[in-house]
Amino acid sequence: MNVAPLLRAAALGGVVVAIVVAVASLRPRGPGATCRTELGACRSAAAPRCGLDLDDWRVTRSLTSGLPIDRSHSACVRAAGVVAVVPQPPDVSGDTLVAREPAARRDEQRARIRLDVVGSMPDHWAFGVAGTFLDVDTPHGCDDLVVRPPVNAAYALIGGNWQSRPHGFYFERLADACVYDGEDPDCAGEHAFVAHEFSAGESFALDLALRTADGAHWLEAAVAAIEPDPSGNPSGRHRALGRMRQRVDAPCWLASGATGSALVVVIPDPDPATHGPESRVEVSGFAWLDPEAAP
Repeated sequence: MNVAPLLRAAALGGVVVAIVVAVASLRPRGPGATCRTELGACRSAAAPRCGLDLDDWRVTRSLTSGLPIDRSHSACVRAAGVVAVVPQPPDVSGDTLVAREPAARRDEQRARIRLDVVGSMPDHWAFGVAGTFLDVDTPHGCDDLVVRPPVNAAYALIGGNWQSRPHGFYFERLADACVYDGEDPDCAGEHAFVAHEFSAGESFALDLALRTADGAHWLEAAVAAIEPDPSGNPSGRHRALGRMRQRVDAPCWLASGATGSALVVVIPDPDPATHGPESRVEVSGFAWLDPEAAP
């Protein structure tokens, strides 16, 4: 039985925003302050315990997970500007990173991040814009979609070596787990895809935009591998992997007047035996960009 789609749906569908007042020891720290959790590569005796605010991001998680609601579980700050997401058991609702600064505009937004895959490959990851969280009692206007809150909702660029699908980058509408891969009859739309065989140790630069043109909404992305620069530039050298463009509907999950935000979700490999002690996906370099410029 192919359990990966079930695990993906459970992990994405079990995310709830934790709205809490942190205790004094867990108050947000300034950018660059490291912190730890008790999981995998996020363990560090020298750093204080992570709260919910991690540099540019705020942790969201299911309130029914059984985990403390005022602190991060699987995400930590390992270095200045670098937030790591480590694997957690597949039956535990993991941490979603939501950008603390929302997008400036609802239908015209563009963001970038860098992802570094360390130690082992996750099942897949998602980087989204026009993102929000739909709790069980949150109203939304997605009457034509099968949305089962609690769930993350965003237009996302996803990547991974998925079972029963070509390996590479796709677009997904997270609200109803609609993957634009040409294989789901309930998920109409063009098949936007960049082929890639993922492996641990890779780094990527992701540029994702939602914009309107010709009376329609379009999701656009540019993806690049980051490789060592022979000249010694520590930021590496970008090698373009491809561009994607997909016609989509308006983000019906956003409340009236809301612009949404960027988010990052990492779904671990369902086999814990693949998780090494240093396994993690590092997120850095987040920024909102000019939506008028092409990715």
